[in-house]
Amino acid sequence: MMGSGKTTVGREAARALGYRFVDLDKAIERSSGQTVPEIFEKHGENHFRLLETRTLAEFAGANRVLVSAGGGAPLADGNIELMRRIGTVVYLRASGQLLRHRLGGSGGRPMLHGNLDERIEELRAEREPVYESADFTLNVDGLSLLEIVGEVKRIAEMSQ
Repeated sequence: MMGSGKTTVGREAARALGYRFVDLDKAIERSSGQTVPEIFEKHGENHFRLLETRTLAEFAGANRVLVSAGGGAPLADGNIELMRRIGTVVYLRASGQLLRHRLGGSGGRPMLHGNLDERIEELRAEREPVYESADFTLNVDGLSLLEIVGEVKRIAEMSQ
């Protein structure tokens, strides 16, 4: 889920593991020459989701890479399987309260239009069943970045 710490945790965990770090949204922006909000505005969400799947597929089977996927990436058919071909899938679960705190000033996020509290709860209700299919779920509330990174590192080492 957006705001759960995927990019921050991913970057630090990749560093701790000696892995290459890939932020899926940034990879899409580089390859398309457009920002995520521009892609949503000009081409719509469906086009963006197609780009997510194509970009994920580029990393399937790669070694020693940690991909921070956008919050909607697991929802498309086949994307969880693509993610598993990259490696172990870890869901960083954050409470609605933590997400609201982190996303309160998040302008430019295409999926956060309207009332922030309502939108977060709508997205969580829609996405949670898919997120729960991850190989591991890590509750991040109350944990420091160092603690979360340590858990992700432990999971990655245990899964090798």
